[in-house]
Amino acid sequence: MARIFNARLLVVAFFGTILALLLYLSLNAKEKPTAEKKVRVTAWFSFNGGDMDDPTNYSYVGSSAPNCPGQNNLCAVQADVSNPSAPDNQKQPDITSTLLDEIDEAIQTKQETSHVSLRE
Repeated sequence: MARIFNARLLVVAFFGTILALLLYLSLNAKEKPTAEKKVRVTAWFSFNGGDMDDPTNYSYVGSSAPNCPGQNNLCAVQADVSNPSAPDNQKQPDITSTLLDEIDEAIQTKQETSHVSLRE
């Protein structure tokens, strides 16, 4: 009888230990690293003419807006860089619908915005 009691006690202790270990591991589990977190990089791009929604019609300028005298036509936009690891001469802007709306409004009102520069 004592052996049965000891065996039951050992089984309960074993499963209790396993349960405690699983609980500890689940509470202290660290987030697994994801494949690659996208880093958002914003820059200015001068507009070279053509379709405003075509990223290939823009040239990378850098962190400062270019000097664009006048207020009638699109000069430059500030946008997320769609390929930040590319060389500067190959970087392109991410032309979103929100940015296109902002460009249209700036041209219509002849008022620059924080993301759109105009010129004559």
